[in-house]
Amino acid sequence: MVEMTSVITEDEAALYDRQIRLWGVDAQRSLRAANVFVKGIGPLGAEICKNIVLSGVNSLTILDNRVVEQQHAATNFLLRSEVGKGHAETAIKNLELLNPLVTVRHTTCELDNNTIQQYSVVCVTDADREEYEATNELCREHGVIFLASNTWGMVGWMFQDCGEKFKFIAEKVKINTGKENAKPETKRRKVDETATSEYEEREFKFTRFKDTADFSSFRFSSSALLVVEGLLKNTDD
Repeated sequence: MVEMTSVITEDEAALYDRQIRLWGVDAQRSLRAANVFVKGIGPLGAEICKNIVLSGVNSLTILDNRVVEQQHAATNFLLRSEVGKGHAETAIKNLELLNPLVTVRHTTCELDNNTIQQYSVVCVTDADREEYEATNELCREHGVIFLASNTWGMVGWMFQDCGEKFKFIAEKVKINTGKENAKPETKRRKVDETATSEYEEREFKFTRFKDTADFSSFRFSSSALLVVEGLLKNTDD
């Protein structure tokens, strides 16, 4: 597993100023050290990759060996007007424009015991259950965070596995050192500058994908998708 330590440069501090104010320098430093692997650059994968690049990770590697067809270009903002070219190569050109400080590359090789060691997070989309399970087990073996997701029309699901023992910091209690205003002068929410918070380290155990329900059944709860696939009565073949 990749060690999550890095230094924030002045250029990065200026670019990520707003999000650093939100989650702090330490969180941004962890993001800066993260090397992310994403398989599947469909409409869902495109949104995921866009957000990953904008967040300011160290690198993003994409695996998708499909060729762009007209239907892909019409539903994926990273693949527009690129019919006949590779999904990953095309997406990379547009992702690099979003954040030049992030290294974006593509690969044609599947994950194995050797290649997975260079990543800290693996995300898989548009796969079948067998592939989700196998990738999750590989990530567990090497201590890599695993994310999986899929969507069908308006229906979707997301799974994450951060390992057997995932430690995090959470707010413990709030200690108010000032007086509370029983009747605020306005209806707008006020921030009590005298209030402080205490934090504690907690531990959480994530489950494995193989122990979850079969998410593939969710696709049949989308009537729009059923119409498209001709699975509803009185629809054309």
